[in-house]
Amino acid sequence: MKKATYKGHTILHCDSMAETPIDRFVMHNFFLSVDAGLGSDTGDYFANIDNMITMCDKRDYEKLRVTLINQKQMMMMIEAKQHPKLMSFMPLIVEVDGKRKEDYSEEGCKATMHELGKLGFTYGTIIYLIDDVKKKCLRKLLSIFQTWPKVQRSPIST
Repeated sequence: MKKATYKGHTILHCDSMAETPIDRFVMHNFFLSVDAGLGSDTGDYFANIDNMITMCDKRDYEKLRVTLINQKQMMMMIEAKQHPKLMSFMPLIVEVDGKRKEDYSEEGCKATMHELGKLGFTYGTIIYLIDDVKKKCLRKLLSIFQTWPKVQRSPIST
């Protein structure tokens, strides 16, 4: 767990995926997956448009079709004032100013995000916290992979 203080308000959040309760982890992963597949904001939207132009040039119509469907979903999320990247952090929040956060459903995450906004937390602050958690997780993964023994080739042929 890690404590972060901003403008006199404190949040306690999970900063290790290995120690995150499974139901919180699942919701966190859900929102990360949505962000990775669809994007979260107009910057992602315009990057996807550029990719679609490339797909047209390459005549890759199946990928183009999937990307267009994703664009439609992304615009619906933007209109619904959802931001998957920000929402991915909400299930990791355990306390806000000492008050436990037990509802990490989609509606609960929206309520937590709204509460943080009212307390003065900014987009940049939450992105900083997300990146901090991401860096810690990547460091942990790298340390695990560096200590793995070399995999022996199996004597069984497939």
